[in-house]
Amino acid sequence: MERIIYFDLETKYSAEEVGGWENIEDMGMSVGVIWDSVDQQFSVYLDHQTNELVEHCKRSDQIVGFNHVGFDYRVLAGACHAEAQMRSRLHTELAGLNNLDMLVELKKVLGHRLKLESVARSTLGTGKSADGLQALKWYREGQYDKIIEYCKIENCHFKCHKTQKKDICCRSKYKESHNNSH
Repeated sequence: MERIIYFDLETKYSAEEVGGWENIEDMGMSVGVIWDSVDQQFSVYLDHQTNELVEHCKRSDQIVGFNHVGFDYRVLAGACHAEAQMRSRLHTELAGLNNLDMLVELKKVLGHRLKLESVARSTLGTGKSADGLQALKWYREGQYDKIIEYCKIENCHFKCHKTQKKDICCRSKYKESHNNSH
């Protein structure tokens, strides 16, 4: 069976806090969440488990996300390595995997970027449950459970778009696996 994973992460720091968007690698990962099509469950990775998250990505046949190649992989590379050369090497390795970055694909077709909120609302009839700034607030408050919930819902959006099965989206799987993945 093909192992497709749906991946999202949230950061510890905003772009402003690390000196701008050119310093994405310094944002730190607070939580990373993967839905795995083989395991049929979510895997949750905290900031000290970045290497395990990378290994999970490497074991997959395809990684699906929204701006995960240009953003999440850079955050992950920075969280794994302090040295710029090692960060670059890891980012290149992850970007070289079989990725379906929905932002990249939409930009190819439309000629411009879209926010996940816009895509989710117009195609699934529901928007995001929060945003990155709210996730930063939760991180500062130590509310990891809320960040995890948010990432799981984002993964549902990715899975729904990839499978194009809005009526049997992973919301039902989310509810089933919710209690046994913390």
